Parts: sequence; C-alpha cells; structure tokens
Amino acid sequence: MCNKLSANQHIHIYIIQIKTVNDIKKNKYALTKSYIFEDKINCLPAMKILFASFLMLCINYSLFAQFDPPQVIDPDVFGITKIVATDLNNDGFKDLITSQKYHNNDKISVFFNTGEESFGEQLILTTNIDTPEGVAAGDLNQDGWNDIAGISLVANSLYWFPNADGNFPNEIPLDTGLVHPEDIEIVDIDNDGKPDIVVLDHTNIIVYYNLGNGNFNKITTPNDDFEYYAFSIADIDGDGFKDIIIGSGQVLVYMNNNGLFTTHDIARSNSIANNGFCFMISTADLDGNNSMDLIIDGNSNSEISWYANDGNGFFSYTEAVENTLQCQAVTTTDINEDGSLDIVAALFQEGEIVWYANDGFGDFSEKRLICNGTPASTIVATNADLNNDGMYDLIWSHPFSFNLNRNPVGIRNKPNTAKLSGFTVQQSAEQSMVIIKAQTTASLSIFDIQGHCIAENLTLEAGTNTLNLPLKSKLYLFRFSTATDTYIKKILLK
Repeated sequence: MCNKLSANQHIHIYIIQIKTVNDIKKNKYALTKSYIFEDKINCLPAMKILFASFLMLCINYSLFAQFDPPQVIDPDVFGITKIVATDLNNDGFKDLITSQKYHNNDKISVFFNTGEESFGEQLILTTNIDTPEGVAAGDLNQDGWNDIAGISLVANSLYWFPNADGNFPNEIPLDTGLVHPEDIEIVDIDNDGKPDIVVLDHTNIIVYYNLGNGNFNKITTPNDDFEYYAFSIADIDGDGFKDIIIGSGQVLVYMNNNGLFTTHDIARSNSIANNGFCFMISTADLDGNNSMDLIIDGNSNSEISWYANDGNGFFSYTEAVENTLQCQAVTTTDINEDGSLDIVAALFQEGEIVWYANDGFGDFSEKRLICNGTPASTIVATNADLNNDGMYDLIWSHPFSFNLNRNPVGIRNKPNTAKLSGFTVQQSAEQSMVIIKAQTTASLSIFDIQGHCIAENLTLEAGTNTLNLPLKSKLYLFRFSTATDTYIKKILLK
C-alpha cells in the first residue's frame, strides 16, 4: 500500500544520456537511453505526471552546442581595426571587409563569401593608405552595388572605393584634411534617401552629405573641449533622424536637428553617469521598449555597462554586464532567438569572445565563453548571417575567424501566436508543477535562454498534462512539436 509523501521527502530525478564510448570521450551525449533514479518516493498522486528529463552534461568546451568551433579565415591577417559584413557581389551572401593598421599592415581588404560556409582568399584593395583606422560600406552612388569607404589615421584622409560589378578598380581620395580620424560609418543622416558618410575626427564630427553622382558636401561640427574616441549612430529620441553618441572623457550626445548637428546636448549627456573615459560605445534596444539603449566601456570603472533609454534620449544606469580591464568592441544580436537582444563582447586583455544572455527584461547572465582568441589582441567583433540560415553568426579577430550559430532551439521565424493558443502553460499553486493544456498531442522540449536543453521530447496528450518540473525561477523557451508544425513559447516561471 502506498503511503503519503511527507513534507520533508523530496524527489530527485537524474538522467544520464549515453551514446557510445567515443561520444563520451568527445563529451557529446545523445538521447539514446535514459537511466532514471528516484529517491525517497513512496507514492505518486492520483494524476498523470510526466517526469522531466534533466540533462547533466559534462562539457569541457565552452560552445554549449550554440556555436560551431571557430573557423580561421586567414591566420596571417593581423592588426584588424574593423570588420564590416555586407554583400559586395550581389550573390545574396555577406562578404567581409577589413581594415588593418598594426604590424605595418596598412591594408583594406575584401574576403568574398563562397556560399559554402567559407571565405575566399584575401583580396587587398590598397596598401597605400597609411594606418587605416576603419571602413564602412554602402551604395554611395546608388547603382545597386555596395561601395567601400575607409579612413587613414596618419594621412588624415578619407577614401572611396566604388564597386564596379563586384570589383574595386579605383581608389578615390575624398578628403585629405582630417585630424586623426577615429571611425567611419555610412548612413542616411538627412533622410533624403541617399547614404551619407560620417567620420568621427579626433575633435570633430564630419558629415559628407551625399549630393548624388559621386558628389558630397562636407559639413564639420567642431568642438574645443573634448577628444573623441568612439561613436555610435542611432535615433535615440524617436523623431526619425539618426543622432550621434560619442565616447570621450565623458559620453556626449549630439542630437540630429533635421539633418544637422550643433553642440552636444548637455542634459542628455549628463544623464549618462560614466565617471571615466569611454573608448567603446554601442546602441541597441536591450529592454524591448522600442528605444535605443546604450552600452559603454567605462575605462575608469573597468566595466561594460548599459543604460536604459527613456524613449526621449535620456539615459539611466541599469546594469554592469561585466567587469573587465578593457573591452574595445561589443555587438548585439538575438543569439538564442528568444526575442531579446544579447550582447557579444571581445575582451581585450583576456583574449576571449564571450556573450551575455538577455532574459528579456534587460538583465544579463554571467559571461558565456564562445571561444578563446589571443590575449591583448582580441579587439574586434561583429555579427551577420553568413550562411543564410536565419541565425546570426560571429566574426572576430584576432585570429581572424568566424563561428557559425547552431542554435539548438532552432527558431527560424516568430511563432504563430494564433496556433500557439492551442497550448496554455500554468504553474501550480506550490510552483512545483507545470500544467499544460494541449488541444492536440505533441512533444515538448524546454530550453533556457542560453539554448541549453533542460528537457527533451516529453509527450503531451490532448487535454490537461501535469508535469513535475522543479525549474528555477527564470525565463524558458517551451518548444511544442506537433505532427505538422513546431511552435515556440517564451515562459517566465516564478
């Protein structure tokens, strides 16, 4: 006869999944056979209970099956200052552009995507530019082909490489009167439909307004008080015009007034309590409120921090994502495709490429190591969908490499919310049970927001299913698979 389970008795379920001896050596475990051990179980309630299968992985590598191991594009490409991903030959795949300035490299180069998850050999566009600090891409002459622009730190010059059907035969100097330019972007500043060139000079903002037919109008916004180190361009107040946020001795905000800039906005700049020099700056909507938030490296604070935008371009300190000696690059993308932007960082001193998972509310996990680079040389990171599988991959240096994103959750498109209404999820009052009402039979897999599989292929029957799932209080992805479709639902357990 079954006795009642006393209050101090707990159920512990462990599942070890083993495939072959070779897989064990490689730390790869497949769901072939499950060994379930139940501790202190005297009886079960008179209800249908599906016990969750929790996977205990002994993984000694850091990719968590989220990313492929890094593929080195070219081990001899040193001193990269910037990487840009864009389609240069109109074949539908993202190619890579690099600028190199260290170790006497002085090159601007292109690496064409083969379309087979690899890249061709380095195509050097020029070695004539002294210390290329950055590159940018955009269709400047509006002929349907993305052009390249680059800046020289020592020669104080701006160059344009027009794209001729995927080739770059010409190098056109646009300006030789810069003052130690720090970065460059190509964006439409005045909303006239033509991409403009924006250069962050060491003490000036310079916009080359695109007049069409290869002609530009240079307008400089000078300052006498600050040195500039980094910038990000984004519409921070929702007026449809892209503003400029600059890393300096403090963070400076320049508002776009119908395509023009004057002095920095003191009130908005003072809303960012940086307390130190800022050498890295990025913008992204981290809390999902449709406004561009701010990510900075406060060098004096030795941390990567983010600041929430109130929607009008005023920022408030929210969280220190990481304490690190120096971070020179971050990029944001929805790595695990849970609907929230995550942060990827190149940690300079540590020589690491890491990511921080966003829980959907702007709270970030501890760093997750993607791969090791070279200490004191890993300074550049960006992201792009390199193989057209709908997931954003990582490109970084040094060494010049990429990691393909193999998200195990496998969300390709936003789920159909109408069809998702066929599955409802509730917690029991004691929060130890998850109750799922299903309109049809299905299988359920559960992932955390890092993409780790928590439970796999649990059988759901049409009707009410009660699952004993001792899950921690956090955000999960429930994947429902029916005979014809797969749907993903984001579930916050309390």
